[in-house]
Amino acid sequence: MFQLILSASFVALLTLFAPANLSAEEVIPIRKYSGVLRQNGPALVAPKSGVIVGQAKFAEVWQAWSVGERMPEIDFKTQMVLVATVSGPNRTLSGPLKLVDSDLSYRVMSTKMGGPGFGYLLMLVPREGVKTINGQPIPEPAAAKKNPVDENPVADVIKVDVIG
Repeated sequence: MFQLILSASFVALLTLFAPANLSAEEVIPIRKYSGVLRQNGPALVAPKSGVIVGQAKFAEVWQAWSVGERMPEIDFKTQMVLVATVSGPNRTLSGPLKLVDSDLSYRVMSTKMGGPGFGYLLMLVPREGVKTINGQPIPEPAAAKKNPVDENPVADVIKVDVIG
């Protein structure tokens, strides 16, 4: 009887400390950028999805947050940027990134100081094999705005010379 209880306890302990999914693959960020801004306004440019998949949005975030380095060139066909923000002048960290069945999952941690501003974390990661992030589909890149002049045939264009 004692051996049965001991065996059951050992199995329970193994289950408790065993990895949740043996097929999980750890994803190592290519590069991380983090910082704290003392104003709240720039946080508004953060993508609601928490993912940047295009150069225009990345440039907007990079400039608004004054990351302080020269903006890197990113191949958004093979890479994407995960974005995390926390309120207050707090440092932001990420737990391990795991890829399980094409879902990239991660958690964000931060310090807990009150006050104005926000902390941010940008993580450049590979796109290969990733279809969802924390269970949500990867957003499509914003379509480039078309120039109305390009849509109009030449016959609809009127040339106007203004003198004076």
